[in-house]
Amino acid sequence: MKMYDQSSIVLDNNAIRKDYLDIAKGIGIVFVVLGHCPQVFIPIKQIIYAFHMPLFFFVSGIIWNRISHEKRGYCNISFISYKAKRLLIPCFFWAVIYSIINSVNNNSYSLIKILFLAYGNQIGFITADSLSSLWFLPCMFLAMCLFELIQGLLKKTNKHKVALLVISIASFTIGYFLPHLKYGFPWSIDVSFIALAFIIWGYLGQNFYSKEYSVQIYSIICFICLPLLFFSYRLSLKYISDNNISMAGRFLGNPALFLLNAFLGCILVVVLSKLLCRFNIIRSLLIRLGKHTLPILLLHKPIVFGFDTLFHWINMPSLFAVLLEVIFSIIICEAIYSVLNRFLPFIFGESR
Repeated sequence: MKMYDQSSIVLDNNAIRKDYLDIAKGIGIVFVVLGHCPQVFIPIKQIIYAFHMPLFFFVSGIIWNRISHEKRGYCNISFISYKAKRLLIPCFFWAVIYSIINSVNNNSYSLIKILFLAYGNQIGFITADSLSSLWFLPCMFLAMCLFELIQGLLKKTNKHKVALLVISIASFTIGYFLPHLKYGFPWSIDVSFIALAFIIWGYLGQNFYSKEYSVQIYSIICFICLPLLFFSYRLSLKYISDNNISMAGRFLGNPALFLLNAFLGCILVVVLSKLLCRFNIIRSLLIRLGKHTLPILLLHKPIVFGFDTLFHWINMPSLFAVLLEVIFSIIICEAIYSVLNRFLPFIFGESR
């Protein structure tokens, strides 16, 4: 059996880690924290939700290295085991922890919660009094396994990229038009089809993002994408029944506008990351956050809500409250991670 060298497999098993992709993930996790701040300005939250989840899948596709996988094999036991340790063990460990804490606080014990935790989607985690944002991890696991499987099946195909493009369109269509079940699909398998499409699209754009262009070109792309994103997100609002797009619940509104928003946001963040590589202090900070997206995802939400309660109690203006919530929550997440990771690295998907 071919084994994966976990010291060289980073993010999505690429042996070469690009700084700008860590920066993109760092920006993405800041958006996640910002989007969870209760007092954040609604239009800002709406824009963030238009692309921040597709961004992580998109970046995973950019990172994926076909050559290294041809040597190691596709979607074999070693890969699945690695991804389970990286994503599923932290997910369900923290799901149980949050469920126990909230059940004790609410005095709401029930064995049925175990089944909802195992169901592993957003509705399941919410019903089990756990952390709703954990849905992302089983969904990423399934999407990456599907992507690996497809790449393995297509490895000898002449028109490899054309086949991938067709599969991505079919995958998005399936994910978008699947019926909405009362309790959703287990492990968000429906959303994973949509996620798979973004992984493929990220992979297909590798050649563009891997090349270096001038600051002027990156700046022009940003100046084009940003106003278009504002305009397209405003158009999409009339097709959304809730306040914002919810990838977890598959409430995406108009599919064309959803894709436009997602692509504009993903391209904007990745290109912006290329620009930020030139500023050492910002670069170092965002790279660190990009490498710690998982612990921040697992830890930040109750910390954000705790600070929000405090700042609301002292009547702090919303703008300052949100800014401090993001900064303090990330700092505390980093501190907790630094301590716990020394003794229990598996709870963050890592090894000693």
